[in-house]
Amino acid sequence: MLFTRKKESPDDLLKKGAAIFLLSGLKDEATDAEYCAYVAIRGDRIDAFFRAALSKGSYAVDRFGVVLTSAPGLQPSESMRAELKTRYGVDPTFTTTLPVLQ
Repeated sequence: MLFTRKKESPDDLLKKGAAIFLLSGLKDEATDAEYCAYVAIRGDRIDAFFRAALSKGSYAVDRFGVVLTSAPGLQPSESMRAELKTRYGVDPTFTTTLPVLQ
């Protein structure tokens, strides 16, 4: 690694105007189980995040932002939506869902 970036807290990242996305159809490499996650992506990393997310390869979200909450399944649970709203003050109906890539 050429440099180390201080890991930002979700609260700090959201205060700076990060974009919130819902990732669906993710696979746990250890169990092959599908899950979804709400992520906050730094504004200056959105283009790079889109390129990584739309490629067929794997990528680490923490290179671009942070995972706010995740759970098994293809769609977010009510508890995930509630956590997004109560903990971070984000309305989960105003997120963007990236397409599931086959």
